[in-house]
Amino acid sequence: MEEVIDGTKQGHYAESLLDPVQTRGFREQLVNVIRHAAMLRRTERGPEQIRAWLWVYGRNGDDQVGYLLLSEKLPGSIATDIELYKVGVRKERRKDGHGRRIVQLFVTFSSPTVNLYARCFPPSETMFKMLKEVGFSHINTMRFGTRELELCAREA
Repeated sequence: MEEVIDGTKQGHYAESLLDPVQTRGFREQLVNVIRHAAMLRRTERGPEQIRAWLWVYGRNGDDQVGYLLLSEKLPGSIATDIELYKVGVRKERRKDGHGRRIVQLFVTFSSPTVNLYARCFPPSETMFKMLKEVGFSHINTMRFGTRELELCAREA
């Protein structure tokens, strides 16, 4: 959780995660993802339950280098649209290419018939560039600067 809080302080995740109640809620959300492959998120359409997965990058024990939180883009879109919801690398393991490897594994092991999505807050310039380097296209910039990216389904 420490890495998520640090990333939030740097502007990479929603600022609401700095609230202890929200931090506990996010921790519970991750537990639900691990146990039930689902999570609840709030949207302008209201609360939505979506399918989700947590990938841990590294080895068993204490050498867990990073993580990738994936979800279906919209409820019921699992067969067509997957979103890279959050990604993180332990602070002491950064600058060694692990983030790039995690993202590349996501692209490599995703079904070629599925569209891949990601969103980057303005401070996440490194992630934005990395996603473009592995094939994502910048499709939209939202009102407060969050950039949306997409990697359309590839031929199998």
